[in-house]
Amino acid sequence: MNLNKVLNVSKKEILSYLDNPSSYVVLFVFHFIWQFLFFRNVFLVGETSLKALFEIMPWFMLVLIPAITMGSFSKEKEDGTLELLFTHPIKEIEIIAGKFISSLLFIVFALLLTLPIAFSLNLFGSLDWGVYFSQIIGGILFSSALIALGIFISSLFSGQIVSLLLTIFAGFLLSISGTELITISLSGPLVNIFERLSLLTHFDSISKGSIDLRDVWYFVSFTLLFLGLTYLQSLKMKYGVNKIKYISYQTAIILFTGIMILSNIVGDRIPGRIDLTKNQVYTLSQTTTKTLSGLDDIVKMTLYSSGQLPAQYAPVVRETKDLLRDYKTESKGNLEFEIKDPSADADVEKEAQADGVQQIQFNVIGQEEFQLKNGYLGLVISYGGAKEVIPFIQDVSDLEYQLTSLIKKLTNPNKQTVGFLAGHGEHSINYDLRYLNQELSKLYNVVEITPDEETKAITQPFSTLVIVGPTEAYDGETLASIESALTNGKNVLFMLDRNLIDSQNMTISLNPNNLFDLISEYGVEVKQNMIYDLGANLTVRAGDGVANYLLPYPLWIRSFTVTSNLPITNKLSNVDIPWGSSVITNSDILSQNGYSAVSLLSTSEYGGEIEKTYSLDPSQTFASENLGKRDMAVALDLVQQSPQSSKGKMIVIGDSDIASDQFVQQSPQNLSFVMNSVSWLTEGDVFADIKSKDRFGGTLVFQSEDQPTSIRFINLAIAAVLPLLIGATRYLRRSKLKNKVYAR
Repeated sequence: MNLNKVLNVSKKEILSYLDNPSSYVVLFVFHFIWQFLFFRNVFLVGETSLKALFEIMPWFMLVLIPAITMGSFSKEKEDGTLELLFTHPIKEIEIIAGKFISSLLFIVFALLLTLPIAFSLNLFGSLDWGVYFSQIIGGILFSSALIALGIFISSLFSGQIVSLLLTIFAGFLLSISGTELITISLSGPLVNIFERLSLLTHFDSISKGSIDLRDVWYFVSFTLLFLGLTYLQSLKMKYGVNKIKYISYQTAIILFTGIMILSNIVGDRIPGRIDLTKNQVYTLSQTTTKTLSGLDDIVKMTLYSSGQLPAQYAPVVRETKDLLRDYKTESKGNLEFEIKDPSADADVEKEAQADGVQQIQFNVIGQEEFQLKNGYLGLVISYGGAKEVIPFIQDVSDLEYQLTSLIKKLTNPNKQTVGFLAGHGEHSINYDLRYLNQELSKLYNVVEITPDEETKAITQPFSTLVIVGPTEAYDGETLASIESALTNGKNVLFMLDRNLIDSQNMTISLNPNNLFDLISEYGVEVKQNMIYDLGANLTVRAGDGVANYLLPYPLWIRSFTVTSNLPITNKLSNVDIPWGSSVITNSDILSQNGYSAVSLLSTSEYGGEIEKTYSLDPSQTFASENLGKRDMAVALDLVQQSPQSSKGKMIVIGDSDIASDQFVQQSPQNLSFVMNSVSWLTEGDVFADIKSKDRFGGTLVFQSEDQPTSIRFINLAIAAVLPLLIGATRYLRRSKLKNKVYAR
């Protein structure tokens, strides 16, 4: 194959796109509608991510790509130029490769028109460029497969409209082949085959930020197969079916098809990926590798996975298996895992149920009605005769965190004690801190500590004391016990409210708690104020019950983690703080006590404070003067050179609701932050480097309400103007060339 001839064909095809006004119209319509749908909800979500944009991309490509490939050979047949083209000193494969490359370059240009959106969102947040580039790569691979399919179908027919419709139809079937709409009536082995056949399944896998070599090979082999079939069809048109060259190549195509199918089946068991995410979320964390390398005996994992689960769980099963393989590799032989199918063996089903794995009912759509299917997807971890179970794996976003914490729970017999102080109106671990209690109990002995009724002193032992939202004053003996604990090397997490909020009656009262005086002796103050943030906040639903609407609520802050040498905030981006107060430090007092302060959470640069008259009304007017970053949480670490190094560490947070069940459920990063704080205080190791896999972008922060509107219209204008500008420039240039008079 001559590369220069391929490039000449590509150049000729690209010029046909550039000289055709419909190309610019198609590009304009495609991008305008695509971006319009994206910008409808992106600012409500508030995440610096193009995930929603690329989720709908394949469905647009199912129309755009057939539109540009329908004439690849069909138009040549209609115009009668195909036979002439075959008489030129150029090989059929060079013609096909040239047409493929030109079509792919057109699609790459269309995908790169999303760059202005990425740059504009990054100005107001922190875009994960690795995820964005993986989305572009996934889009290119997905498009290359559809282009190869479209060129092949175009070679079969002489009508462009027929080629267009059949390519759309075939691409649609190949995209939805892994969905429950298709797999509902199939048996187990066929379900796996159709799931692996789906273009959409492989695209979704790549666009998350991890370039899996199995997905890449699927697209490459798919593309090569249909380009090969196109070549076979061109030989048929040129030589007929009886020629030796055609027959030999037909045999080669059949062999290649078999190799492709076999390699995709066998290759599915050989994982290999490139993690492009900014925080390497698809790579095992240091905490996990440290835990696995420290194993001194065999840990056994059993994955109970039904053979015929709904299609949406296929990626969950695959990623779970990959994660277990990674665990096995890092454990250096001290971890084993096996996969069992309870639906295929009654004894295995009884075993799964005995281990605590739940049988789940799935609602699926099949044969024009909802149907119920039963299945298992749970995991049992065994060590030294003890077991821990994950009854059902809903998704894999926090699976690494669950697995590592459960392994640590099983293999660590000497757990330290984390005590939650009670008896003064604090949040209860049995009532509104249940999620936090559940997660901490995997790693520590969690107990509720109440001061002695007679002496008022704290007598129960603990490594770390957690004080969450006290609403009553402490006795002097209790305060002395807390101070004595700090002096003797115990650690304390203070989560304190300056203001008591009655959310039902929308009233505020002053908190009579006197811990504020104690922490001020160490150089930390929770100010008597209420912080708001005009740039980064949560959205709440307001209304009278008849007419409800969403609006930003600056008193519920989406605070930012502050990068430091402490691992507490590693790989965390935001923590939601409702009705919080700022935390300030006094460096002189800190130094006298042998501490140094490290900021953990802060507002955006558009944070403000209310100091006298408070109101919880979301529609109130917030002052836009004197805005700036306000610290909302600080850690007091010991100065190593200090003679007082035997003292305990402490963390002070100007809000207690961040650990409540309500905010932990709606913002999982809140739970991670509190867990990391307790882990750092208790043993220095934290789980902060185990990044959740469901959120990659930062939070969008806008200074004014006009900025989101500006981003929306500027990008829509670019989508409209740029293709039309290129088309107009091309048209004017050709017009000038037509008017030129050439001398003889």
